[in-house]
Amino acid sequence: MVVFALSCFGLLLFLWLAFGGPVPLKPKGYRFTASFAEATQLSTEADVRISGVPVGKVKSIEPDNKTGRSDVTIELKTRYAPVPSDARAILRQKTLLGETYVELTPGTPDAPKVPEGGSLPQGQISDTVQLDEIFRSFDEPTRQAFMIWMQEQGRGIGPYGRDVNDALGNLAPFAEDSARLVDILNRQQGAVTSLISNTGVVFDALSERDGQLRSLIQNSNRVFQATAARDEELKQIFIALPTFERESTLTLDRLAQFSQTTNPLVTQLRPAAVQLSPTLQDLGALSPDLKAFFQGLGPLIDASVQGFPAAEQVLRDAEPFWVDAVADGAARADDPRAVGVGSGTVQRVKREMAEQLQLAA
Repeated sequence: MVVFALSCFGLLLFLWLAFGGPVPLKPKGYRFTASFAEATQLSTEADVRISGVPVGKVKSIEPDNKTGRSDVTIELKTRYAPVPSDARAILRQKTLLGETYVELTPGTPDAPKVPEGGSLPQGQISDTVQLDEIFRSFDEPTRQAFMIWMQEQGRGIGPYGRDVNDALGNLAPFAEDSARLVDILNRQQGAVTSLISNTGVVFDALSERDGQLRSLIQNSNRVFQATAARDEELKQIFIALPTFERESTLTLDRLAQFSQTTNPLVTQLRPAAVQLSPTLQDLGALSPDLKAFFQGLGPLIDASVQGFPAAEQVLRDAEPFWVDAVADGAARADDPRAVGVGSGTVQRVKREMAEQLQLAA
């Protein structure tokens, strides 16, 4: 029974806090007062927001019989307190049903702070226009037409109501970003003017060359068609691209290791390179002679195309005579009296070689 009672108490406490009720026995935070001309739809425990972020609650609403205004006591969270005196306050509505909250601007950090229990200056309170006041300004036909328009909008939106709601919720940040963008463009008015003028010049040039532009578009269309026809090849390229990147990474790692390994060798070769420099300079002085020498080898090489085969044939034909000459030389070495032996052979060899050279020439 005790467990059931505690469960019911915990559930009631959760519902109380979920619907904006104050936490029991919670100490009071930083509070100040703001006076609004009309706060009929504002209730206690209503949200207090800065740039759409909840920062506090409305704790009490007391009418001022002297001014006819409503003095609203606002409690802020500790991290947002105290509020600057140049902050502005206005009542806004969450929904079309009239649920109202207090919207505060951050103010400037250098402005004086509103003390605990103090009041926001009257000049910082913006007038609020309630939705019912706008509707009351319409005449009967306009209200009827507006009602029909709203009904038709409801049918047209249908299941996309949440999307429209989200779009309206993001409209305020979009307007702020747009305001910053317009402010930047306004500060750079000269550059924007030049951009628009240059854009007009570009379009004028394009209109004068409409034939070339048409050809460009047609050629681009052909390129895209060819690309689409080879989509399978492009697919294979993109499939192989990760492998190529991995292999490239491995190759670069190996090159890095190779550079680290060869660095000592290059360091050791540097003195030799310094000593080699005079030799290269001397070769530079010798290069004209070498150039003339190699240029002179050209006619010799051309003549050797026919001369070498002819010389080979001469040596092959002279082989028997050389054998006889060697034999005669050996006989003279064995017999000193055999002087002049083989001289006829030598003379015959000379005549044969002369004839072969004349034929080759």
